[in-house]
Amino acid sequence: MRQWQARVLSLRAWRPEEDWPDVSDRRLLETLEDWLGPWLGGVSRREDLARLDLAGILAGLLPWPLPARLDELAPTRLTVPSGSSIRLSYRPDGSPPVLAVRIQEMFGLADTPRVNEGRTPVLLHLLSPAYRPVQVTQDLRSFWANTYPELRKEPRGRYNNEAALVRILDLTRELYNAALQERREAWRKAGKSVTVSDQMRLLGEVKAVRPEYREVYAQVLQETLKRLDRAFQGFFRRVE
Repeated sequence: MRQWQARVLSLRAWRPEEDWPDVSDRRLLETLEDWLGPWLGGVSRREDLARLDLAGILAGLLPWPLPARLDELAPTRLTVPSGSSIRLSYRPDGSPPVLAVRIQEMFGLADTPRVNEGRTPVLLHLLSPAYRPVQVTQDLRSFWANTYPELRKEPRGRYNNEAALVRILDLTRELYNAALQERREAWRKAGKSVTVSDQMRLLGEVKAVRPEYREVYAQVLQETLKRLDRAFQGFFRRVE
């Protein structure tokens, strides 16, 4: 319910010309009798109160067509290039929602994702492969151009053992892009679909030709190909 509240209040701040209600704690307490009172008939015990569908009751404060607009303008999740659907974290003060995501899951995306019909860029909390914070930014393009090249050079220091993780990140990025190109070419030349199983069977050959891939756990390489497959499946579901 707190995230629902933050989403509504964010839209109230972002779109003052529309009728987004004030659902702040202060206002809800001031109008408690109006929005909760009609549901209290027969409530005599704490257990009765706990059974109330507060989320549904609060959702009823949004006049039509705002409930559908809420999901459209302030989605709870964003799908990133890896195919993962990652939860957004909204704040009631209307500041940009936070998307905490590993860097490698953003490969292929040049610019910062946006909500609110493209008006509001999210605040990216970019993480290392080990889920350590790397950068907070609203400018993904600048991160790729400036910060990421320096990160790849970082041998130790503040990131300690992450040099090896960055090397793995680069290899998985390369594998992702190569597998994507293979799928595109197979479809363009022969109208043929390449499956994730087909591509997994070739990992042994990849390691024979490129020994550096032997440093990467097989599960990591397989998960890279699975993420690509999920992204493909998600794309085709959207265009159907």
